[in-house]
Amino acid sequence: MSRTNIHGGTMASVVNAVIRGLGKPYADGTEPIEIHVLPNHAHGLPFSYGTRVPVALIVNGETYHAGLRATLANKYVWICPNVKTKDGKSKKLAHIVADAGFKKNDRAILEVTETGIVLKTGVASTPNGGTHLLPEEVETGGDYVEGATFEVQVVRYERDLGARSKCISHHGTSCSVCGFEFARIYGAIGSGFIHVHHLIPLSQINSQYTVDPIRDLRPVCPNCHAMLHMRSPPYSIEELRMIMKSNGKP
Repeated sequence: MSRTNIHGGTMASVVNAVIRGLGKPYADGTEPIEIHVLPNHAHGLPFSYGTRVPVALIVNGETYHAGLRATLANKYVWICPNVKTKDGKSKKLAHIVADAGFKKNDRAILEVTETGIVLKTGVASTPNGGTHLLPEEVETGGDYVEGATFEVQVVRYERDLGARSKCISHHGTSCSVCGFEFARIYGAIGSGFIHVHHLIPLSQINSQYTVDPIRDLRPVCPNCHAMLHMRSPPYSIEELRMIMKSNGKP
């Protein structure tokens, strides 16, 4: 299922991005640029493989008609180098981001809101210290309430490791997609290691909700977790199993 519209909601989905140069310059000497995001970090972006999805890109308060693309041959989702103003005039993304103070290889934030994708400076924060987490898993503590927001460098969704523990206690540490279990291969160092996948992405939820760790969460290996998020919205566990089966994996 592909998405062609930005998901609305009272909370924004925030992803890290990079300003990438494309090499051969325009006639004025400016290097063409794209804005790149890794697919497994692109939660909330309305991309669809093989399709140019029209999006509203907001830079310094100005809205532009832009294109969001992704292909299986590339390792990233990108905003295309050519955009149009609201009155239909063509503009180069390179000129727009340069006027906003961005340079080639700068890190940036894309914030998906009800009105469009907002380009901002900064880097979305990730948690520290010893826990093996994907970017959407954040240690908070307390009750298993998710969707609450707090501000570090950017607003982000809270995640609760207590809910993760309850999920693993019930479902075990074998991947729900492929059945892989780290302890069987790596012994003691792999014991208990597994990612936890949220069946309903928090970017699709507009208010706080109480997580049921047994109903809402599933243990998955890092490979399958990344593949689940190779599409926005993510593949279901059942869909990914069928993809594996179609490629000869039992």
